[in-house]
Amino acid sequence: MAENFPIQQAPQFKTPEEEMSFLRGQLLKREEELKAKSMEIKKEEIARETIEAYKAVPTEKIIHPEKIIAPIEAKKIVLRLEPEAHDKKMEELLSIMLQ
Repeated sequence: MAENFPIQQAPQFKTPEEEMSFLRGQLLKREEELKAKSMEIKKEEIARETIEAYKAVPTEKIIHPEKIIAPIEAKKIVLRLEPEAHDKKMEELLSIMLQ
C-alpha cells in the first residue's frame, strides 16, 4: 500500500489535529473501498497498512517546514521523558481516543 499512499492529497500539516484528521479520512476511505469490493474489513490491519505507508513518506513532504523539529531537538525532548506512575492509564486513554 505504500506506493498507493495519496501524498498528492496530503497538505503540509501545521497541527497534529490536521494530520490525525487526514489519516482518519484515509482509514475511512480504505474501509469504504474494501466494502465496495465486498472484501472482509479488518480495521486493525487497515490502520497498520495506512500507518506503515504513511511512515514511508518523507517528513518534509507532509509537515509544514516551520513545524519540523530538528533531529537533535527531538532527541533532547525524548531524553527528558521519564516513566511516570500514570503512563499505563494514559496509554489506555489514548487507545480509547483512537477508537
